[in-house]
Amino acid sequence: MVRAGFMAPLLLFATLTVAGAEEPAAAPPKQKSALSGMTIPIAPKLPPKLCDVQPVSLREFPIAFIGAYDGDTVAAKIDLGFGIGIQKKIRLLGVNAPDKWCARRTTQADCEEQKLASKKATEFVVDYMHGSEKGLFFKYWKDGKFGRPIGVICRHDDGKCINYELLTKQLGEYYCGGKR
Repeated sequence: MVRAGFMAPLLLFATLTVAGAEEPAAAPPKQKSALSGMTIPIAPKLPPKLCDVQPVSLREFPIAFIGAYDGDTVAAKIDLGFGIGIQKKIRLLGVNAPDKWCARRTTQADCEEQKLASKKATEFVVDYMHGSEKGLFFKYWKDGKFGRPIGVICRHDDGKCINYELLTKQLGEYYCGGKR
């Protein structure tokens, strides 16, 4: 059985007002608790970023670049701390670069164009990763449907992220899951 005092802090946050505002902040949406049947507020989300990722969910890890599979997937050794590391394929968040292979229904001319674009994106990723003198870090978001960690890879030198660079140089297109 859930005591009524247990819910008091949750209900309190729904009545808070913004400092300096004349009207109280809008109450967050509510849902029914499965345990007690009481209505409880749902915590509000922060403004969307790349692929609606909440900034507080990103955890940073130093990485050592190993290689690139294509423009949106790299192999790296992720430093988990305390001398523990793991080698993983990392999927770049928010980017879909051309694939190395072609679909069955693709014409020969389109296939050659796609392979050339894939090679260009892959070479850019390799050059970008090797261009960092102070190292790289990986901002982990979540694991994807194929078990690969998904996130953003940035350089310590200038703080620039490969995900944004691929999009600005038009070597990949914006993609946040779902059908392509």
